[in-house]
Amino acid sequence: MTQSKVIVITGSIATGKSAVTEILRRHGFKVIDADEIAHEVLEKEFIAEKIRENFGDEFLLNGKVNRPALSDYVFKNKEKLEILNKIMHREIFKEINAKIQESEDKVLFVDMPLYFELKDKMLEYSFKADEVWLVYVKKDTQIKRLMNRDSISKEMAIKKINSQISVETKKVMSDIVVENDGSIAELEEKLEKLIKMYGQG
Repeated sequence: MTQSKVIVITGSIATGKSAVTEILRRHGFKVIDADEIAHEVLEKEFIAEKIRENFGDEFLLNGKVNRPALSDYVFKNKEKLEILNKIMHREIFKEINAKIQESEDKVLFVDMPLYFELKDKMLEYSFKADEVWLVYVKKDTQIKRLMNRDSISKEMAIKKINSQISVETKKVMSDIVVENDGSIAELEEKLEKLIKMYGQG
């Protein structure tokens, strides 16, 4: 079986990764969604048990992980976030790698929002990307979109954006930069030019 070419789609919060992956799917490409897999991993019993052991019963609801409560808690506590990441990431990458191995697609996209934040761990998790595509917007556009999307203040939007590696830093480290400051139609046009190089998924 031929190994798929693995392309990571990444970005920063509110840069428009979902719009990009939706267009790619419409064009027949398979997209593995790391966030979706993270949600599935949180449903596993042994993960829920590890959350209980490390965070306490208050983060479980009817035996299931209370995602909103846990997310809110670790966002405010960096040490706890590190603990959660240690519990989650190995299992998430195990699932992603299994899906890549099973795939018979010529080209496979992996939607991974925190690719650059986790880049130094990729070897440990046995994950290798052939290319990295960054969905990019200017910071002022990013702030406005995040404020509108989450109905939050400018200060909170900036705080969330600054908790990640800046999109300008990511731009330098990426193989392809997909600029997304314009309309959906403009984004689709840019992606169509790009995917002509790869053929259908």
